[in-house]
Amino acid sequence: MADRRRALTRALLAVCALALAVAAAPAAVAAPKGPLSQARDALHHWKLGQAEQLLSKAGAPAVEVERQTLLARLDLQRSRFKAVVERLTPLVAKHPGAYEARVVLGRALKATGDKARAFAVLDPMANDYNDGRIATAADKMWLAVGLHLTGYHKDASSTFAEALADDASLHTARLRWADLFIDKYNFKDSDALFKEVLARRANDPEARLGLARLDVESDREYAKAAETAEALVRESPTHVPAHNLLARIALDNERPEEAIARLQAHSLKVAPDDPEAIALLGAAHYIADDEAAYRKTERRALAVNPKFARFYTVVADHATRMHRYKESLALADKALSLDREHWPAYAALGIGYSRVGDDAKAKEFLDKAYDGDPYDVRTYNLLEFFYDRVIKQFEWMDAGKMRVRVHKPERPVLERYVPALLKEAYGALSKKYGFEPEAPLHIEIFPDPQLFAVRSIGLPNLGAHGICFGHVITSRSPSDGNFNWAEVLWHELSHVFHIQLSNSRVPRWFTEGMAVYESTEGRPEWRREMDRELLTYFDKQRLRGVAEFNLSFTQARSFDDILVAYYHAFVMAEFIAQEFGFPKMRGMLVAWGQRKATPQVFREVLGVKDLADFDRRFFAWLDQRLSPLRKSYHLDVEQYASDPAKYLQQALKEPTNAAAQAAAAVASLATGDIPGATRYAEAALAIEPARPDALMLRAIVRLRTARRDDAKRDLERLVELGHDGADVRKYLAELAREAGDVAGTVPHLEKAVQFHPQDASLHYELIRALDQTQRPADAFVWRKRVLALDQMNAQLVAELLAGAEAHGATREEILRWGELGNHIAPFSVEHHVAYAKALARLGLTEQARFEASSALLIDPNHAEAKALAK
Repeated sequence: MADRRRALTRALLAVCALALAVAAAPAAVAAPKGPLSQARDALHHWKLGQAEQLLSKAGAPAVEVERQTLLARLDLQRSRFKAVVERLTPLVAKHPGAYEARVVLGRALKATGDKARAFAVLDPMANDYNDGRIATAADKMWLAVGLHLTGYHKDASSTFAEALADDASLHTARLRWADLFIDKYNFKDSDALFKEVLARRANDPEARLGLARLDVESDREYAKAAETAEALVRESPTHVPAHNLLARIALDNERPEEAIARLQAHSLKVAPDDPEAIALLGAAHYIADDEAAYRKTERRALAVNPKFARFYTVVADHATRMHRYKESLALADKALSLDREHWPAYAALGIGYSRVGDDAKAKEFLDKAYDGDPYDVRTYNLLEFFYDRVIKQFEWMDAGKMRVRVHKPERPVLERYVPALLKEAYGALSKKYGFEPEAPLHIEIFPDPQLFAVRSIGLPNLGAHGICFGHVITSRSPSDGNFNWAEVLWHELSHVFHIQLSNSRVPRWFTEGMAVYESTEGRPEWRREMDRELLTYFDKQRLRGVAEFNLSFTQARSFDDILVAYYHAFVMAEFIAQEFGFPKMRGMLVAWGQRKATPQVFREVLGVKDLADFDRRFFAWLDQRLSPLRKSYHLDVEQYASDPAKYLQQALKEPTNAAAQAAAAVASLATGDIPGATRYAEAALAIEPARPDALMLRAIVRLRTARRDDAKRDLERLVELGHDGADVRKYLAELAREAGDVAGTVPHLEKAVQFHPQDASLHYELIRALDQTQRPADAFVWRKRVLALDQMNAQLVAELLAGAEAHGATREEILRWGELGNHIAPFSVEHHVAYAKALARLGLTEQARFEASSALLIDPNHAEAKALAK
């Protein structure tokens, strides 16, 4: 097979030319704009009424071609394709060099399915270029767009570069070039082009929308993308592409009703035949399981374009996002039945078959996709970096009703641990759910994180440790770093049961919470401990109810938001299990599988009045569960960091209000203004001497400015007033350590841990103090405790195994620690040797030999492992 890498590289080389063109670009000079130029701007900003008014009067004959072209663009944006064809067909015949008109006409013809006529309109531009009739930068740009529309992507890319080399101020060329890159999943270069436009035109609506599309497609930053799109529709309420993007975001948020409402009220009201809007409407009805509405939309799509294959690939894409992998295959097949040259359908089938475990068909369709369109990055990546060569470096091993694909060099180690764990998890889950998934399930483990990413989604840089596709699970290998591969596989295997039992209808938040819950059922020590973080979000009213829970994942602003979303989902699963019983949780999955909506599922299965009633019960339970943490006084500085000016202004307005002065003190500290923080804290304490937030703030400031005795007095005063807590004790321990009294840190740290038992950092501070004061037995006890919080720490496991004999560890403890070490560091010779020695001391000779043999598989010359293996 030809070298795919070389073909793709050639197609993208033109980006270098773009960079050179930009570097040499002269400063833009604004010129007065006539009516046509104003109309062009209005169309660009989707101010269609304004554009129509500007174009309503005929101008001089010299500009009539441009006016008619812009009128056709207005019709195109309103999806009046027939009107475009009627207006521009005679114009292009009379003015064959009207290249913008050719592009607009070609787009309209393609939208109605007349590809042959569209090609006949667009292709002559290439001949004109070869004959020297296309010379201006603008004409080259329209040629490039035409080449993109007719599938000559490499030539289009180089022609865009040539147009920009001629005129670096041609922003439309950058925008259309970026469109080409997005179509081929080349997000890096499209991002660069959009940003170059914005560097010159700060509020360009197409560039802003383009970056928002990338926020969705590449980064899954839905909240950021939604903000941009909402701003665009506020500026131009008829901005159809922005409304479409908001509908797309609603679909990804599992809110199809919201998508339907927006499309019908906005996109399809402005442009009733807009292909993207109709396809998204079809996807929304499909995801909502409204068969009648979906069929009606399907007929509407085919009435616009009888060969509208993209309608089905858009629906298939959204079906895939909802875990409906087999359904998406049928939809992609339907696309090909309309258009055998719709290459995205071949790519969708290739990726789709890879996700249901059929490598032969995956390779077959990916090859066809590449042959038709060698510039789709996902297709190229999957073939070049997996199916063409790399797959030969992997092999299968059996695990009961599962098959595990592993890298051949890693098999000797992984097969000693992975199949046994998978069989255990499968047995526990199938018994619990009374259900067995379709066999054999496929689990694939990849040592290279980029290979894992490409195999999973066709693109690099995937942050997850594992992904479940309903039948196929992909995972990173533990050889790549310290993470608990066993917990990851148990978690992902749980998803298989949830997805299949619910016929792929389970909401994301529920399956994520259930998967975390199931992994803690598998091993209690895998439990996540984030109650303090959950309390912070709860008190700030940042925890969503069931109806909006998925937004906690899709609109997360930070990694902390994501972690809290998972933990919140887990805690809600715990609540349902405790209050309603596990059989009800299984019943919920079955009800979703019967295509019942979430409110109906909660009402019928759990017996609650509505979702709001469930939320009230859950949050009351959660408030009670978290209430012990409120006994620990905590000053939340971050709360004031988002808008410090507000608190400073309030303090100026209310100089006798202690609360306002204290808030200004914290806001000043958040911005690094130490003198201001001191001044406001002193003002608050002058009004209210026992005010805890002002005392705590002043203590922190005094710590930072080395006024240790004064800081200690403030902290001790807080304790005396009943505002004790983990933070207070941590600062007192810090003061004792700085004074050289290491032993004096111990009681403070022990008290801090009592207030915040899930803070691993406090445990480690205490262990360090106990080690330094020669209290190894006590330190060992705390090491055992912190292992429940820091379950990925191979060094901690090593310390526990090393001290097991001296400190009288039980057999059960040693076996648990050894297993955990195998779950986070199975490729560590040191761990296997340490575990083997501990097993030998327990008299478990065969198990000791087994672990020593694992060490020898990694390092055949390890002397201690050889001795233990005998």
